[in-house]
Amino acid sequence: MKKIAVIILISVLGVGVAVAQDSLKVLCIGNSFTYVHDTHLKLKEIANSQGHPTSVRASYAGGMSFWRHLISDKTMKAFAKENLDVIFLQEQSMLPARYADNPKRWFFAIEDAKNLVARARAYNPSARIVLECDWSYSRDDFRGFHSYEAFDAKLQEGTALYLDAMNSTLEQMEMKPMDCISPIGKAFAIVRTERPDIYLIKPDNLHQTEFGAYLKACVNYLVIYGGTFSENTSNCGLNSTVCAYLRTVAEKVVTPSGK
Repeated sequence: MKKIAVIILISVLGVGVAVAQDSLKVLCIGNSFTYVHDTHLKLKEIANSQGHPTSVRASYAGGMSFWRHLISDKTMKAFAKENLDVIFLQEQSMLPARYADNPKRWFFAIEDAKNLVARARAYNPSARIVLECDWSYSRDDFRGFHSYEAFDAKLQEGTALYLDAMNSTLEQMEMKPMDCISPIGKAFAIVRTERPDIYLIKPDNLHQTEFGAYLKACVNYLVIYGGTFSENTSNCGLNSTVCAYLRTVAEKVVTPSGK
């Protein structure tokens, strides 16, 4: 007869009980700016290394816009699967800038954003919903904006307009507003100026390198948890000196949430 060892933890008269801390449940909605070099999994590794148990899921495909997420069964199932604590929404990389540059022509983009956040909130009434602001890149003459600086300015303007419109929709529906913008593009811009030797974007002049993915994960981590990074923060297998610098940049651009 096989012996079966059973361990029972009881809390009686001062005897301690080991209780597993619940993981914060995070969902990342995006596209290749999420899945290239697994930015969402780097977020999980960084959070866990800081003593914050965090589970991270994602719904993505290359070039996904908010409209494509609206018609995606995978995304809708991800919203509905469980009560989420944090939802990151990342639009197709150039659409916020296009909308800021010509709202009449790109009006549908803002409508898709409002519909997507309403769907996310309907499934998750109390979750923090964060809108990501992406980085500029040089492909196709900076998507026609001619410089990093001009592209960055339009991305930031458009993302702010998205946030206002999405929160207006939630207010009309008497739902909890979104939380904030994750300033990923600002972090990329700082590194581009201060440390041009650190390549955040691949030779395709579009997608993130592993360091770019790490920086995005650091920014998103601080948006969730606030504060600063400790010395034992995971480098996700990358150069420790470079990662330490990237963490300081993330701290510069994110206002601590106090959480």
